[in-house]
Amino acid sequence: MAFELPANLQDLSDDDLKGLVDTITSQAEALGAGDLTDEQCAEAEALGQAADAVAAETSRRQDAQTTARAQLDSALARLNGEGDAGQAATATARVPAQARRTGSLARLRRPAAAAPRRTRPSGAGGFRMEATHEVPPELRRGHGGSEKFFFDDPLKVADAICKKRHSYSKGVPEGVRGELVTIATGEKDFGEGAEPLGLDVEANFGILQNARASKKAVVASGGTCAPFTPMYDFYRLAEPQSPIEDAIPSVPAPRGGVNYIASPDYTQALAAVGINTLPKPVATVTCPTIVPQAVEPVTQIVQFDNLNYRVFPEQVAAFMEDTAVIFALTKEVVYLTAIDSSSTAVSSAIPYGAVGGLFYDWTTAAVAFRKRHGMVRGSDVEIMVPDWSLDMVKLDMVENHFQGLDFMNVPDAAVEDAMRSRGLVPVWYNDTISGGSQKFNAAQATGGLNPWPINVVSYIHGLGTYVRLDGGTLDVGLVRDSTLNKTNDLQLFMEEWISIIKLAPEAIKLTSTVCPNGSRGGSSAPFTCPVI
Repeated sequence: MAFELPANLQDLSDDDLKGLVDTITSQAEALGAGDLTDEQCAEAEALGQAADAVAAETSRRQDAQTTARAQLDSALARLNGEGDAGQAATATARVPAQARRTGSLARLRRPAAAAPRRTRPSGAGGFRMEATHEVPPELRRGHGGSEKFFFDDPLKVADAICKKRHSYSKGVPEGVRGELVTIATGEKDFGEGAEPLGLDVEANFGILQNARASKKAVVASGGTCAPFTPMYDFYRLAEPQSPIEDAIPSVPAPRGGVNYIASPDYTQALAAVGINTLPKPVATVTCPTIVPQAVEPVTQIVQFDNLNYRVFPEQVAAFMEDTAVIFALTKEVVYLTAIDSSSTAVSSAIPYGAVGGLFYDWTTAAVAFRKRHGMVRGSDVEIMVPDWSLDMVKLDMVENHFQGLDFMNVPDAAVEDAMRSRGLVPVWYNDTISGGSQKFNAAQATGGLNPWPINVVSYIHGLGTYVRLDGGTLDVGLVRDSTLNKTNDLQLFMEEWISIIKLAPEAIKLTSTVCPNGSRGGSSAPFTCPVI
């Protein structure tokens, strides 16, 4: 049975209206996400119409509240002879206190928090200020004697101020303190969703972040003598990244290292097999090679002044986050350097773009690797590649205009699927070996844009070839001793014991020279990539 909405939503209380929203939501969710019957379709349509009606009633009530509050604020402002505190701009004329009317209404005050932000349409040129009851009668008669009219020119406001001042024929007696008389009020509209800065540091940081993200400028229209709001938060972009550590398996090494068996070459067994030979061949099995591998410490020690550590926790947190980024980077360099040094270095320079060159090299290296080690065709082979090469491949697809516009929006997953279809399991590494060039993070100088690296270094090996040794973590935390106390300092200390071992007999380091210029076989001569 289709949902039936009450005849008059205006008769419902706010709580009843909220309950109605909950009922509509629960019934809509009960319909499910699959195919609907005709009856369920009718019910879904009724629920949708009911939801629209409830939303309209809710919006009407909110508009009514806003309008009523704005009218009340306007009335209070006219009685007080002032605009909305904190948001309204006020045009005033200074007059002698003795010239003010007596017996006027007492000023009405309201809590500042209860006053919503009001907006008014701008007049010609964006200027619009509402006249108060203090405007001289001759100016008010020029607007038909209306109690409420607006100035659309700042010169008219200035003229009203002068006329008000000259209406006091006796002038200002010497030594008499003057007071301000409100002539006109106006408001600044900061736009939808604008939020004012306050004393809450975290809230201020969020407001500024939102303003930056929406490209809205924060502009001051004049000077101020108020102390500036302090902002203690640190802007940051870097995050800890550990793709190599996350990809390779890990085993504990509680004794500080391991002795492991070096994987032999399977072709050693060829000596055991013969065909119609005398004497029959025999392969003598000897003890395997035992390889020792110890873990090594990676440490981090940060020193703070005792007082600064106590009074500036935001700096402490920000620096420790930076330290975490460098700590992860350092471990990745250790892993990559070990993988690099234990791999057989080869190179290739196919004269096509990045797609043609890299996929040619990766496929060739993987197929030959499988054949050398007796693997089944299409078996998975792990390939570690710099993460920026993924973007290089996608850019090369864009540059190859023969592929059509569909290649303008190639997702990462499409490239990874193409690799996996060839039995390549990608690991996108973020760093580089010690002294290497695969980070792609050279400082950008004024002038030409930094070009792409022309060499892509890939590491190709069987799954599980490398294993990470984890000797544990020593987290001392906060350290104070007699030496640090003499300088009124403290330290935060932590270290990990790590290493990496190679179990398989072979791994390949492949250096491919490529350029993302979209060139392909049979196309016109490609442009030459710049050299770093």
